[in-house]
Amino acid sequence: MDIVMDAGAGLFERVLRDMESPDAAATRAGGATARDLLVLLKLAAAGPDATAADMARELSVPAADVSLGLERCRRVGLVDAEKRRVEADALLEFFEHGLRFVFPAEIFGRGRAAPLDPAAPRAAEDPRLDELLRCADALRGSGRRERAAAARELKSLLLERSCS
Repeated sequence: MDIVMDAGAGLFERVLRDMESPDAAATRAGGATARDLLVLLKLAAAGPDATAADMARELSVPAADVSLGLERCRRVGLVDAEKRRVEADALLEFFEHGLRFVFPAEIFGRGRAAPLDPAAPRAAEDPRLDELLRCADALRGSGRRERAAAARELKSLLLERSCS
């Protein structure tokens, strides 16, 4: 069986490599977390004028988590640090093709999925972020058609919010 890799495979490989070690020291050094993706989606929802302190307060997470998360996302190409914007194409590619493998949905109860991060339910009180989180959750564990629809919706939302 031949495996075809496109130009975006390098990004996917970097993200996977950075996620190999989940302990705190590795996280500071490069291992991305689900919280990083929550921070990334918050940046997309809030726009480039949002400060790390504002995002931390609105997400109810430590400011250090926001700063470190943005730095890790910058390192793997998901954030343009100069413009303080989400790299929409890279984010879409990772979410569409890798999110369900790296952060699969854990289903419990009556088919409900565990949130991407423990802070996500509180953060979803922001309607703009809630839309993005719903797309992410659909991309984490739905069927092929649902994932395709969620990818289209995520792309539309990111373009609407002027991500780069």
